[in-house]
Amino acid sequence: MPQGYSRDLRERLLQARASGLKAAEIQRTMGVSPNSLGRWSRKQAAGASLEPGHSSGARRKISREQESVLLDQVIATPDATLAEHCTQWAAAG
Repeated sequence: MPQGYSRDLRERLLQARASGLKAAEIQRTMGVSPNSLGRWSRKQAAGASLEPGHSSGARRKISREQESVLLDQVIATPDATLAEHCTQWAAAG
């Protein structure tokens, strides 16, 4: 799962914003949305940590053990389509 922007980067971008750089310029050059800048700014003003959080994400569809079996299947047949992998997975299950 992708990790959030680092605390250091968040702090630097907020410093740039406080120094007068427009949010649109930060978005254009760094790819960080003005909404994120606003959220980080509010967190910083409230004294909250700027450390990236951890997304709870969706519940896993397969177990960690099944994941290794699936990985072995993909390695064994790397040219198979998704539909072919699904059929093979269902037949083995």
